[in-house]
Amino acid sequence: MSLAKEAEVANIFTGDEVAWCAVAHTVLALRADKPVLFKGYARLRAASFLEFGQMISVPCLGDTLVFKREGGYHVGLYIGEDTTHYHVAGGNQSNQYNITRIDKKRLLQARRPYYTTGVPKSVKRLFLNATGEISKNEV
Repeated sequence: MSLAKEAEVANIFTGDEVAWCAVAHTVLALRADKPVLFKGYARLRAASFLEFGQMISVPCLGDTLVFKREGGYHVGLYIGEDTTHYHVAGGNQSNQYNITRIDKKRLLQARRPYYTTGVPKSVKRLFLNATGEISKNEV
């Protein structure tokens, strides 16, 4: 099954020339059984995730990160951090789904999904080595 079909946007997603980080993140959230309340075109927009879950001040493993980028926004999943960058798993990062480093100054909001049985112990800050590619503008 394609990501677009799984995210229920196959009728409006015209291919990977369209920024697809939000489509990938929607699928990730749905597979984790987290409610994605927005539908249609909103699932194509990273900024839609500014309404996902609950806003938090300190991101941790598994949280959604929404960044400002040239020409728009980017959404991904917190994997860890170093002193200056978040390590983010996401789609449309060098036209792949991968983990890349994104400057902490670009973060607009961190959002935590709702947990029905309490926040798992694995949801914590992870400090990683400052190595790996640094993303400047996800396209």
